[in-house]
Amino acid sequence: MKIILLISLLFPASLLAQEPSLIHRKVLGYVEPYRKIDMLSGEPGLIAEVYVKEGAEVKKGDPVMALDTSVLEAQLRIAEIQAASNANIVMATADYDVSKDRYTKLSRLQRGGTAHSSEVARAKAEVQKAEGQLKKSQEEKSIAQFRVEEIKAQIERRILRSPID
Repeated sequence: MKIILLISLLFPASLLAQEPSLIHRKVLGYVEPYRKIDMLSGEPGLIAEVYVKEGAEVKKGDPVMALDTSVLEAQLRIAEIQAASNANIVMATADYDVSKDRYTKLSRLQRGGTAHSSEVARAKAEVQKAEGQLKKSQEEKSIAQFRVEEIKAQIERRILRSPID
């Protein structure tokens, strides 16, 4: 999507105040922009809002227009919920605690000669599996938090800003 920003050279009002005879003269001609700037959006999209009107002054960094962000905003809400959720971590912690407790009890029973070594080995594997699931849940939460930041950056990129004063 290509947007053209035109900036016109305006006749300073201070000169009119200094030279009143300029007010009474008629001049035939036309005004051309003194600078033409092509602006490109980082991605295609529908224009949702235009922040400037024709002839308005803009400064570097001022928003000129915004592309539609409705899909990104919906994705942001989902990502924020996922980033705030602790449910998977709570479940993984509970599984880890139960499997660790079972392994501890079976290890005691094995030392007393009442538990088979294969049962203890299976319980140990369950602890390792539960520990891995807990770490995975914690990593997924971190990824969800990064996803929130990523979507916010994408939304910001959909605002086209003036590159000049």
